[in-house]
Amino acid sequence: MPASLPIGSSDEIAIPDRTWPPTAELAERELAQAIREYQVRSGRLFPTWSEVLEVARTLGYRRPGEGSPA
Repeated sequence: MPASLPIGSSDEIAIPDRTWPPTAELAERELAQAIREYQVRSGRLFPTWSEVLEVARTLGYRRPGEGSPA
């Protein structure tokens, strides 16, 4: 199966919802939801680490000591 499919194709990837344990942190759930939305938007089931970092940055992630983006 290809890692990327055109959105709206008949082979569109179904990404299951996940039931979270009560101990899961809000940040963990937010990141997982953002990744899931990225997968649907991009049609890629397995995003690269660069794409995961891009998603994390949209949620406000910055390395310690790193300022806001220019």
